[in-house]
Amino acid sequence: MHTYKTAILATSIVALAGCASWDKSPICTDRHGWLAWSDVRCNADNAPKAADDNAARLAALEKERQRLADELAAAQRQNGALNSRVTDLEGQVNQSKGGLAKAEKDLLKALQPEISKGTVSVNQSGDALTINLASSLLFDSGQDQLKAGGTDALKRVGGVLKDFPDKQVHVAGYTDNVAIAGALKKKFPSNKELSDARAYSAARALRDGGVSNNLSAAGHGDSNPTA
Repeated sequence: MHTYKTAILATSIVALAGCASWDKSPICTDRHGWLAWSDVRCNADNAPKAADDNAARLAALEKERQRLADELAAAQRQNGALNSRVTDLEGQVNQSKGGLAKAEKDLLKALQPEISKGTVSVNQSGDALTINLASSLLFDSGQDQLKAGGTDALKRVGGVLKDFPDKQVHVAGYTDNVAIAGALKKKFPSNKELSDARAYSAARALRDGGVSNNLSAAGHGDSNPTA
């Protein structure tokens, strides 16, 4: 029985000796990083530098992740705003084209007699609607006073365009390339002055037809001569 108790005692001493020297164990060295730092059996005073380095790297990675997330959110907001603006502009363009298409349809109907004779043409290109009226329909040679037929046609144009008050209406006056001569030169020193007077006469007829807003007129002389 004495021998048995001695063996038990020896075993206990060995075990206790092992616990007393645990902080010398390889697991408690710096190279084991967080494991050595967190193990209660290791000396807390030996918290490894590796754990601090890992924490710093994790903090840096988190900071970079947050920066990228913020940039992504900002880019998504900007992209959303741009998409919204594009949608708005497309809607405005479609609405504008729809308005011009209706104006063209109404003008073709209102000016059908002149169109059939070839003295008037109506054409839509992009966001512009152009109405060409032959000089022979509007004026006698060298004159700025509208003929009766020209006045009537322009009033009909005005009657259509008045339904589109948001549209800009510009009257461009032209002349033939025959130089101003004789007594007429006192009134119109050049074709430029004659074209100005013709443009203003046409604008007045449009106003009489109902166009009251966004109406302008200018002459261009014989830069694009008409017959």
